[in-house]
Amino acid sequence: MTTQSPTEKTYHFYNIYHVGDNLLNLKYFLYLTKILKERNCKIVYYYSTQWAYNKEATFRSYIDPSVVTIKPLEERPHNSIELWQGHAIDNVTHGDSERYFELFYKKILNILNINDPTVLTTLWLDEPFLVDVYNSLEQKYKDIDILILNTVGRSGQYQDTRSVNNLARYLHRHFTVVTMDDVGEGVTSAGHLSLKEVGAISTRAKYIISTCSGPHIPCFNKLTKEYVKKWFILPGFKYYTIDCIDNANIDAIKQYFDSIRAK
Repeated sequence: MTTQSPTEKTYHFYNIYHVGDNLLNLKYFLYLTKILKERNCKIVYYYSTQWAYNKEATFRSYIDPSVVTIKPLEERPHNSIELWQGHAIDNVTHGDSERYFELFYKKILNILNINDPTVLTTLWLDEPFLVDVYNSLEQKYKDIDILILNTVGRSGQYQDTRSVNNLARYLHRHFTVVTMDDVGEGVTSAGHLSLKEVGAISTRAKYIISTCSGPHIPCFNKLTKEYVKKWFILPGFKYYTIDCIDNANIDAIKQYFDSIRAK
């Protein structure tokens, strides 16, 4: 007796905005890969090519092509479903990040008709593939003290990064520092690396300082959550299950690390 495989079902989703918004969606589809295969579900995901940071290679690194296909936004059909974090859910907004994404990912599961209570809806997904990515990095990116994601937020989060760049150069005098955007003066930059590689760096960084730009998103994973001692977020988004200072003040961050050095 043979078991008939379920009829293939294809879902169409889209997001018109920036790299971070899209990665939050694609990362969750990647987490769901096994169950989507079991149910013979396919996803076609449409993104805007008008934004320079919406790089096809970045998105392809966070999909299983046997399950998810990515296409330009203009190809989306009329029945495609928008997945955007700008819409409040039960009066919870994306600024209340951990609570919001519990609801947001449950929304995706409902659309996909997945009712399995063991399927996670956390922002901090298990991404074991980051271990191999980390092991492949140059030594200068490994076991660092501070990862500084100093990229300008393309959705208006943090427009002037000069103070963050100055902070990076100051901290570099006493700590091993990696920045996303190059700040000069010998500070190691990850600007030429993939965002998946930035996520891998975060899994063994002691501290993270972030402007909440696109490169912040790959750091949302179980390994990073368990390893990082303290996060400083510029500007503030709410996180409850990590040691985090939101709306962090540059001078206060400097004083915090001065106090560590003084011990």
